[in-house]
Amino acid sequence: MAVWLTGIVSLVVAFVAASLAYWNNRRMSAYQGQLARVNKQLEELYGPLLALSSSNTAAWREFVRRFRPGKAHVFDGSEVSDQDRQTWILWMNSVFLPSNRRSAELITTKAHLMVDDAVPQCLLDFCAHVAGYEVTAKRWEQGDYTVLSSVINHPGGVYNRHIQQRFLELKQLQQRLLAVTESTVKQRSGIGVELASVGDRTVGATAKTGAAGR
Repeated sequence: MAVWLTGIVSLVVAFVAASLAYWNNRRMSAYQGQLARVNKQLEELYGPLLALSSSNTAAWREFVRRFRPGKAHVFDGSEVSDQDRQTWILWMNSVFLPSNRRSAELITTKAHLMVDDAVPQCLLDFCAHVAGYEVTAKRWEQGDYTVLSSVINHPGGVYNRHIQQRFLELKQLQQRLLAVTESTVKQRSGIGVELASVGDRTVGATAKTGAAGR
């Protein structure tokens, strides 16, 4: 009788352990899959975009401080001197345009990593702004300096805030997923130890009962 009970207890413990392990593994796989995507979104899209937009904003503020202090816009309709024109073209070709090209490339090639279901308007406006400057830059190469800006304005703060917001949202989600994943691992380990302990205690008690019955 004791041997029979011991076998039943062992089977029950094994079944419960296998069931819990299965569901924990499924839950862990789901968390790990989500975490992997979040990591990729941060590493390949929103992280680089934030770095580029932040550095470009800092460079822009410095340019305005040095060369256009007190101006609401770089070009406000007043006559532009040759020196100001040359300075602007130098900064555009050396600083702003290369950075904006890289940002536009990220947006167009990594759109599948975006948080939003559709490409946000501010990102579309930014890409159109950069495309407009490509035409302007071609004119400069041909010696035509009658146009100094893009046909479409930079979306400005709306664009920068969008990138910052998405980056922070993903970082917070990343931290939550890391915490949940770690907790699930510990929980799975603890359940295994507890089930093993329960099985040992039950088998031991059954064995003692059987011995007493003899």
